[in-house]
Amino acid sequence: MAGDMGLIIGPIHHNTKPSDKKALSGQGNVNLSTSPAPAAPGCDKFVRIKLFWYLIPNSPHDEGIPKMSLANLITLARLPLLLILVGLMFVPSFGVRLIGLGLLIVLFLMDWFDGYVARLRNEVTEIGAVLDIALDRSVENVLWITFVYLGLVPLWVPIVFLVRSFVVDGIRGAALARGKSGFGMMYSPLGRFLVASRFMRALYGLAKGVIFGLLYLTWALAIKDPTILITLHPLNQSLIFFTTALCLIRGLPVIQDGRILFKTDKN
Repeated sequence: MAGDMGLIIGPIHHNTKPSDKKALSGQGNVNLSTSPAPAAPGCDKFVRIKLFWYLIPNSPHDEGIPKMSLANLITLARLPLLLILVGLMFVPSFGVRLIGLGLLIVLFLMDWFDGYVARLRNEVTEIGAVLDIALDRSVENVLWITFVYLGLVPLWVPIVFLVRSFVVDGIRGAALARGKSGFGMMYSPLGRFLVASRFMRALYGLAKGVIFGLLYLTWALAIKDPTILITLHPLNQSLIFFTTALCLIRGLPVIQDGRILFKTDKN
């Protein structure tokens, strides 16, 4: 670590050419050694400062050190928020569960807001897209499993979503390694519409938001009137089937077009 920090704070990098070293000789206090720089007093503190700056958007940082963008910070902030609202489901209080429902709405708004910030600040990156997909999968799978535990969702639903996410994201990962984005890998017109079009992406996101919100609301209302579980059961199940159908409809074209991608790569 000390040697690496010598590269950051030293006046001359270790790859300085011999001719440059000769020209700089005699200018005083210039370390021309090619060996790692010794640990300086306070170096550990400097390392902590560098790591701190890395996490702050638009902060001063050295060239070559990656910056955590504001959009990516918003994306990552969805994870602790998810854990909080899941924990609130198990508090036997109507008011507390309503707060959890409000946090759920904020959670889904953040999914839209991080993309908006990324486009506004010109921070659209591949790592941002990967983080966004990872958090989307985390949110939907954690919520499905939680609602299964509460008895509001049949077990086969999260199984479908989990299998679909493993298969589709695996294909997208292989496509990304070949220079194709998750949406850019779609070749067929139908596949581009079902997977990459704004309409289908918005419809799928809206369907998940509505069903999760309704299930959360049902669980909150059940404290005051347990019969609400029976009353809203048909509506909840209908929306669950609709959302699951959209999940499969948008996943199958990725498998089909992924076969074309791998066939092209083989040829």
